[in-house]
Amino acid sequence: MGKHDDKTARAAHIKRHTVGTSNEISFSVLDAAKNALDGEKGGGEKKRAFPFGGIPLFTLARKKKAVSTPTKEQGLPLSTGDFVSVDSVEVPTGTPQPAAPAPATAARGLSGGAGTYASGKAMPHGADALGGVLGGNAVWPAPAEEVARRKTTRKRRRLLAYTLAFAVGAAVIGGAGWWLYQGHQEQQARIGELDQALARIEEADATIAPLNDALSELFDLPAGQVAQEELAAELSACEEGLPAASDALAQAAALAQGARDGMADSVEREAANQAVSAIEARSAMIESGGKVVADARAAASAAAQAQEGWDLLLQADTLAREAAQMVTETTDENVSASMEKTNQALALFQQADAAFSTAVDVYPAADFSPYRAYLAKRIEAMGFAAAANEAFLARDKEGVIAQNDAYNAADAEAASLAADLPDDPVGMVAAASSEAASEARNAYATACSQAAAADAFLRDYLGTTSK
Repeated sequence: MGKHDDKTARAAHIKRHTVGTSNEISFSVLDAAKNALDGEKGGGEKKRAFPFGGIPLFTLARKKKAVSTPTKEQGLPLSTGDFVSVDSVEVPTGTPQPAAPAPATAARGLSGGAGTYASGKAMPHGADALGGVLGGNAVWPAPAEEVARRKTTRKRRRLLAYTLAFAVGAAVIGGAGWWLYQGHQEQQARIGELDQALARIEEADATIAPLNDALSELFDLPAGQVAQEELAAELSACEEGLPAASDALAQAAALAQGARDGMADSVEREAANQAVSAIEARSAMIESGGKVVADARAAASAAAQAQEGWDLLLQADTLAREAAQMVTETTDENVSASMEKTNQALALFQQADAAFSTAVDVYPAADFSPYRAYLAKRIEAMGFAAAANEAFLARDKEGVIAQNDAYNAADAEAASLAADLPDDPVGMVAAASSEAASEARNAYATACSQAAAADAFLRDYLGTTSK
């Protein structure tokens, strides 16, 4: 039996005999305290032997309490013989411990007052026990009510969070939708500007297209030829419409550039770029084509004047030869007839020189100096011939010889100039026009190629967007 007790003491880590230390508690001390307490409560109740572990000796608290010297338990004896220990009341951490209640208040709280349950069961330790000791002055929510309150609070918080998230999401979506709507409206406005630009291009094409056809016909003329009267009139009509076409293209350029700067879509933006290119190409066509037209119109007029002068020159030469042939036999009748033809030839030479002079004024690029030099000598020779005839009729022999020698010298010089005289003044004008307008013609051809490339893209774009 002694061995069993030793094993029990070692298992519980409690020595059988104390040596006076504060943390070494023997069974004898604890049993003596227990028996004393039972004697106070029961008034001579019989001691009972309990096996080890049958009676809870002490309760472990949440926090380790400092070991102190055992003192007499403080409490209140009741009329029923029970004893209420004040030391057993647990006070929540951080709450100041109230003074001990009056006996009547404590009795009321423990006998079904504000601190007890309706069933009369003993109140649990903690907050409700403290409320019972304090006579019901402290109000603590029941556990079920507290759980319900917390659940409601959490629900409200979640609902508030969901509402806030929904509101923020709706605001973001609304803002994004408005932004997209504004972007769509802006895009449509820019497309409208592009459509207006294309309409202005079409207005300009009402003049540019006939101009292109007329210039194509002009460029296809054989070398040495200029625009004839019908083609020249067509070119002049096109030239009159060029200022209006330029104004339409200026409006189209402003619209297309504004549309291009605001375009977000790549296809629409490229269409605007091509529209700008088409406008610029057409503007270049108007500028260079206008120069070609002006040159062609002037060349045609100069060529007409030169052709007229050449024809008059040939007629005058014929009359001059006939007049010289008549005086081979010097009679009064022949000299008089020769004198008449000589005056006619002189008038034609003068008219021919006037025509070439006009051609020079209209188209300075053409060199008509050879014709004018020849005509000057022929006019001089005709003057000497007429003076010789007059001297013959006046019987002025010396005068006849002097005027006849002067005529022969001038006529010889004219014949020398005639040897190098071009027989196609119109060809000379055409050659001069080709050289003078070569730069403008090349610029027009380049502009036509650029316009054709831009037009091809725009036709494809309009065909795509119209589907």
